[in-house]
Amino acid sequence: MNLSEVWARLEDEQRIGLGMGRMQRRIMPELRRDFFLGLELPSRNRMLILRTSPSSVAGHTKVPESRGLKVRIHHRATDPPTAELELVLTDQQHQDIFDLLIEDLVNAAEQQEEERKGVGKFLARLTDWQRLLMRLAPELMSKDIQQGLWGELWTLREVVSPAIGFSLGLNAWHGPLEADQDFQFSNVAVEVKTNSSHTFDRLAISSELQLNATPNISLALIVLALNVRPNQGETLPEIVHDCRGVAANAGCLQLLEDRLTLLGYKNDDEDSYSDVGYTVRSRLQFRVQDGFPRIVPEDLKPGVGEVRYSVSLAECAPFAMSEGELNEIFRSIQ
Repeated sequence: MNLSEVWARLEDEQRIGLGMGRMQRRIMPELRRDFFLGLELPSRNRMLILRTSPSSVAGHTKVPESRGLKVRIHHRATDPPTAELELVLTDQQHQDIFDLLIEDLVNAAEQQEEERKGVGKFLARLTDWQRLLMRLAPELMSKDIQQGLWGELWTLREVVSPAIGFSLGLNAWHGPLEADQDFQFSNVAVEVKTNSSHTFDRLAISSELQLNATPNISLALIVLALNVRPNQGETLPEIVHDCRGVAANAGCLQLLEDRLTLLGYKNDDEDSYSDVGYTVRSRLQFRVQDGFPRIVPEDLKPGVGEVRYSVSLAECAPFAMSEGELNEIFRSIQ
């Protein structure tokens, strides 16, 4: 299987093709499984696609994800109906590892004659790979990731959990999965921003998708201004340990551990995170809706993507919400 040649052809086709959607080529048609390599456009993220019958993916609603690799199941209204299990590489510096992963997953799926068992073998092998890659991750999290993790856990414990319960809030915590928003429910999404500057007037937005939501989803933006001081406030290990206790009582401790692992949090590194504490200096929340200062995909010309920009806090003021209004949004969760 020469994956490099297929990637080269797809790259060439992309240069003269359309700017949106995806391009794909089937690989190894002699196999019993239908595998495709693809390029997601306009990001040009590489993809592995496994096409199956819908019954073969039924029950696999929780597919494993990790940082740098998105996993999705799409149902297609073809004749007959099909389902596609997609792996999307979002961190392009790992293309070589992605090719090794593809070869191993294809071999795993081919070990089973029955299609459903082949899909199960595929997902089990993917989980093994992700655990390995997490062990090979950099030893320590960056200061920005530490601060962001503290802010998301604080929001889970102090804002989301009191409104809907810890277990439901933890299940919706998709920040470690590199989702577009940190908390995602069927009809509500919440993005959390932290800042430790003594004075700040702008928010950094990482993509055109971060403040984008479909019309049937209520999107809230929570902004936490933090004090970060040595030996003062609540450290990252302290809030992790507190959330572990709550998660254990709620019967969802393993899910919390899985999310922490995806972010690269390791118990052996806790001493390195214990010299700095955080306190919330102020908290703001905004309703992101029509008129909110933001860039969304509809604003971009074909071929433009992965946009980073900043938003003025002053311009967000007309969309500010009280804590009571935010709780009303949480009560609407379906």
